[in-house]
Amino acid sequence: MYEYYIYLIMSENRLIICDHQIINSDYYMLMNNNGNNNTLLYDTCKIFCLGYIYGTYNELNKPVVNKPIEFQ
Repeated sequence: MYEYYIYLIMSENRLIICDHQIINSDYYMLMNNNGNNNTLLYDTCKIFCLGYIYGTYNELNKPVVNKPIEFQ
């Protein structure tokens, strides 16, 4: 079974996708998923990250530093 986690690194305001859990106060877990289809799970994480990036474009706080091309 495969498992992926999406974290927001608070100090950098950056999204990352990991295949393991990170226990660190600077890493805020936004989503996790697991299952048997590795490609489908990873693509789901990339879609979530794209939505998160586009959703924070109009925020008054500083937006996520990732560019959409990183998750395409």
